[in-house]
Amino acid sequence: MECVPNKTLAVSITGRACSLNCEHCNRKYLEGMVPIEQMENKLEKGEYSSILASGGCDSEGRVRLDLFSEQFIYAKKKHRIKIVAHTGLTDEGIIKKISTFADIVSFDFIWNDEAIAKVYGLNKRKEDFLNSLLLIIKHLPVVPHITIGLNYGKTGWEKEALEILRENGFKKVVLNVIVPARSTGFEKIPPPKIEEVVAVFRKAHASGFIVFAGCMRPGGKYRKELDEGIIPFVERIVNPDRSLYGGKIQEECCIL
Repeated sequence: MECVPNKTLAVSITGRACSLNCEHCNRKYLEGMVPIEQMENKLEKGEYSSILASGGCDSEGRVRLDLFSEQFIYAKKKHRIKIVAHTGLTDEGIIKKISTFADIVSFDFIWNDEAIAKVYGLNKRKEDFLNSLLLIIKHLPVVPHITIGLNYGKTGWEKEALEILRENGFKKVVLNVIVPARSTGFEKIPPPKIEEVVAVFRKAHASGFIVFAGCMRPGGKYRKELDEGIIPFVERIVNPDRSLYGGKIQEECCIL
């Protein structure tokens, strides 16, 4: 199924601010989100049926959505929308509050200590990401996301991450691919080789996962070749290359 999430409003609780300024992002991806102060005005237009609640991280790698529980609860009741929560690392108190308004969680799963330290600049270990993930699933449905090539374009850890997820009972996974975005530390780093990326998708499918190709994938010729290669292994594909359009379209976040 093709997924073109134009009915999901991406909301940032921090505007363009983030305490981490990760090498691959440098706040770039926050620019395309609506600040939470403008959320209600956007929803009033009736063009959206769901929200992706996200924003910048604090110094511990947490997206403090819990601090805005009242706004999200109000929006959900008034507009009858679904809410996808992008939490980052979390703890019991935070996720309990998020569970009062969220329908499902999108969680970036990183099983590579080097990427956590050098790309994210976090004093955390891969076990911290697994622990947060296992905590979230106690309160809310959650779909792990793996960004292929997150370690400065290098691959290798992603297949082990899939094994960890499978061993812990997860059935769905979103696979993204790092993008060499401008004004970031990854600007001049080439994305991983297409055959390496396809191999991760193939591995996920062979391991029994329901696989979604997420919205983060390089564009142009790279996307066309990649999308053609991963089609046999995915259940849903977000914003596919135009040559692949023609199937049923979902207009919300792929995990809904």
